[in-house]
Amino acid sequence: MHNHLDIIGMSGSLCTRVDPSHLKVLLNTLEPYLTYTVFPAGKRFSFNATNQSKCYLIRSGVMSLSRQPDDILLDIFEGPTLRGIIPVHKTSESQFILRVLEPTEIAIVDKEQWYSLLTQHNLWQEYARYLELVVAVGGEVLFKLVTPTVFEKVRYQLYELMSKPQTVREGVTAESYIRSKTRLSRSAIMNTLSTLKEGGYICIENGHLKEIKHIPAEL
Repeated sequence: MHNHLDIIGMSGSLCTRVDPSHLKVLLNTLEPYLTYTVFPAGKRFSFNATNQSKCYLIRSGVMSLSRQPDDILLDIFEGPTLRGIIPVHKTSESQFILRVLEPTEIAIVDKEQWYSLLTQHNLWQEYARYLELVVAVGGEVLFKLVTPTVFEKVRYQLYELMSKPQTVREGVTAESYIRSKTRLSRSAIMNTLSTLKEGGYICIENGHLKEIKHIPAEL
């Protein structure tokens, strides 16, 4: 699994993060043809089934991806990454929102232009390998959201949150992050967090996740 998942610090557990090595080859090779702009925190970009002609090449920074109208947080991610490349199904009524959380370098490219650059510079193989990892991680994300118990959902999302930059963890409480990802009730999440904290498995201060010592697969 190490080809598509990164290890979370000293905990030894896994988080869903795409290995960026293939993407870095793409970005480095195509850098002369890309124009990056640094966007401030709060800037938003949206796409849906009828408006998805652009892709977003994120060289550095932190962003979130959410789905409307149900207001589901799909991911918080760091650069380098590539977003807007997976087509939204034509029957979907969802709106997807990319929001800048910290100043972020983004090159916005028309998809047809992107495909043309891949062809001109013989980069389709690198691109395919990157997409392979994206799909693999997508399966891991889905698995963590459909696990049968509240404890398992909370456990997985705590490890996801712990993998985020410290500035992100300080800006969101563990409960609100987990609820935005899973739609579990606040009471169910708080009860689980309280049990884990009292058991010495995690360290939470003022609602913010500071440390994961070790969370067993079950209690």
